[in-house]
Amino acid sequence: MFLFTPSYFTERISVPGGLADYVAEFITQFYYVYALGTILLALVFFCLQRLTWVLMRRSGVSPSRYLLSFISTMALWALMGNENVLLFFAIVNSARRYMYDIQESILNGRLSGRCMKRIAGCFIVDGQYTMARKYLDVLKQSLFYRRWALDSEQALGKDALIEANADWKRARQFRFRKNFLYSYEQAYKMFGLLFTDNTGNKMALSYFMGDMLLKGKVQKFMGYMAWVQRYGGYQQMPVGYADALECIQSHGRKSGLYAEYVQRMIAGKDNVNAKQ
Repeated sequence: MFLFTPSYFTERISVPGGLADYVAEFITQFYYVYALGTILLALVFFCLQRLTWVLMRRSGVSPSRYLLSFISTMALWALMGNENVLLFFAIVNSARRYMYDIQESILNGRLSGRCMKRIAGCFIVDGQYTMARKYLDVLKQSLFYRRWALDSEQALGKDALIEANADWKRARQFRFRKNFLYSYEQAYKMFGLLFTDNTGNKMALSYFMGDMLLKGKVQKFMGYMAWVQRYGGYQQMPVGYADALECIQSHGRKSGLYAEYVQRMIAGKDNVNAKQ
């Protein structure tokens, strides 16, 4: 994240290659604007492909291998990160930890505006305003996050302004009421707890039941059906659930949308059991 502060410039310019680094970070911040970001990415991809092809030609590669020069571009595109969805499910503490870990994993130790914005938002949702202000003070020194930081600062400690933000309001409404340790292997239980805390969170309910089917936990799935029908408002088992259940019970022999997945799931379990 590029900051408009004297100390930031001094820190960059004091190391070899610092001026080029400073200019590069100044340009990179414009990715925040979708139109400019699209143009910059297109230029990066174009230059990367052309440089790859030039190096290939100098190495004696035949012109018939031209398409291979796009591999580097495709690899870069594929490695451009996945969006965090934890906050969408109101797993606020995990969303904050996830973004913090991403920022700490940046090899050159730089700050990420996107990560800091998400972390500050999570602190606001959790009511930890002192910690939120720490991140907002840094974001206020940037170009594209400054306005957001100033607006968010006005909401600190003011429930009415926080509730006016749709994302924050939803996260506060659906978030866990208690802190606890968990394992990603028990993800379906996390979704179940989210729904138990707030039965209006139908998305968590869908993921709770769906995850059990994806893992072949048929008995647990059936055990929760009465509970789902009572609290989830289902009058009958959804068609997708019924189709997946039949595929699992027939060991993937029933034709349908889920048959191929069930066959892979069963094959995977057999391989694990064979190794054990």
